[in-house]
Order: sequence, then C-alpha cells, then structure tokens
Amino acid sequence: MIKVFPRVFSLQLTWNYSVQDISNIQILDYRIKVLDGTTREQVFMYTAITKTSFKIEKLARNTTYVVEIQARNEVGYGKTANITARTLLAGKMI
Repeated sequence: MIKVFPRVFSLQLTWNYSVQDISNIQILDYRIKVLDGTTREQVFMYTAITKTSFKIEKLARNTTYVVEIQARNEVGYGKTANITARTLLAGKMI
C-alpha cells in the first residue's frame, strides 16, 4: 500500500512491502519513477532508495503525477506498484 501526502510543490510517499513468495528474498532497495499524469512522460527517476518513505520535490503545483515504485532484490526488479496523486493548488509551504 502506498500513501501520499501532497504539498504545493512536493509529494511525501510512504509504502509497505510484502514478501510474495516463500523464499523471503531480502529487498535491497527501491526505484521510484515520477510520470506526468497527462502525458505519461517521465519527470524524475530515483534509484537506490533504501527506506520505505521518500519526498519527491521540485514538482509543479496543482499537477497530477503517477508515481511508480519497484522493489529490487538479488534477482532484479519486481512488479510495479503505482499511485496517482495531485500536488496542491495553494497552501502553507513546508
């Protein structure tokens, strides 16, 4: 499950991971892709994320983005989890 906390120019993400098979292979890190919600063009890509929370900054206000998260283990990248989120139009900047 991915949770998003939108801000004016950023999105704060947190997620959980679950082990899908009985081998219990350790997750090494995550890859996060940020796509424009309208054009689906890649805006940012972050690799080697080792925590289950991340702040995506330098986004446009009041804009929809698709965020894709993939876990990587010794075999490679797994299935993609994604969520659509929108930055805020206005508000207190944090």
